[in-house]
Amino acid sequence: MARSRPSPLQLVMNLSRMSSPVKVVTSWMRVPPFPSGPPGSTPHPRIKELADRPYRVCSGGQRARVLIARALMAEPALLLLDEPFNALDLPSREDLVEAMHHMAERRPGLATVMITHHLEELSPAVDHVLLLREGRVLAGGPADEVLTGPWLSGCFGCPVRVARHDGRWAAYSGRSRAA
Repeated sequence: MARSRPSPLQLVMNLSRMSSPVKVVTSWMRVPPFPSGPPGSTPHPRIKELADRPYRVCSGGQRARVLIARALMAEPALLLLDEPFNALDLPSREDLVEAMHHMAERRPGLATVMITHHLEELSPAVDHVLLLREGRVLAGGPADEVLTGPWLSGCFGCPVRVARHDGRWAAYSGRSRAA
């Protein structure tokens, strides 16, 4: 009896049961990470430049690219990314967001689940999101319907305003600071 492969949503739902009580924004998207070609083809130039560099001397952004490229070598049906932008500076973060967007265009059959707390890290390719609060699903569905001020305010427990510019998301807390 052949076992059917779970959908990305089913996988996310299973992951959400194991979540810590930390507030998490989880997104899944049809993302084709780094371009790949037939065996023996030339690797993507952004990865090829790192071929002879020891991993320990790579920057955070370079390490993220190497790890994602390594995961893609097996041609997976699903790519799980747990806070891939953690500890990246702004230029490295933006390079990785751009790379993930290009992957979405090149490998539309690859489902990607990415866990993040920051809307700014979402590629314009994100089409569905799942909001978790204290390990429970708060909302899920098309990104335009879920990434709203009311849903994110409920998720993070504080007033949140949401903006979108050139396909990218941004969130702003409505908390005022004491002088």
